[in-house]
Amino acid sequence: MAPAPKASMRSRKDRGMRSARIPTLSVFAATAIFAAGCAQFIDKVTSRDFKARDLVASPDPLTELRKNPDGDARVRAMRALKEPRKNGGSPDEQDEAIRLLSQAATADSRPLCRLAAVEALGRFEDPRTVEPLIYAFHQAEPMVPDVSNAI
Repeated sequence: MAPAPKASMRSRKDRGMRSARIPTLSVFAATAIFAAGCAQFIDKVTSRDFKARDLVASPDPLTELRKNPDGDARVRAMRALKEPRKNGGSPDEQDEAIRLLSQAATADSRPLCRLAAVEALGRFEDPRTVEPLIYAFHQAEPMVPDVSNAI
């Protein structure tokens, strides 16, 4: 029967394995973080409406909601939109933002646009956003079990 390894040899071996795990785990973590950031960048760059200036400065979200019919651009604008009244905007801009978001939350044919509009209305502290949110909630169609299983 072979003698049991000494405690000092065992601890050196364990330390070596632990120190080898740290770089491996850090490489996996860095790769996951990098991939998550790249996905959004790749989506933006490969969009058919890509403009190089959008990499430096994002367009005004309220202007995008007013003028751009593209669903992806509208979703990005709704996610970037901040409440005008709380961020130095005029009362007219506040009214327009609530009107555009309410219309999108209740009547837009694209589910992602409706979802982004509901999320944006939920961030607003204006009491006028409650009614469109309730209407959008009651108007939403329930997910059919077959569809939910397919997802």
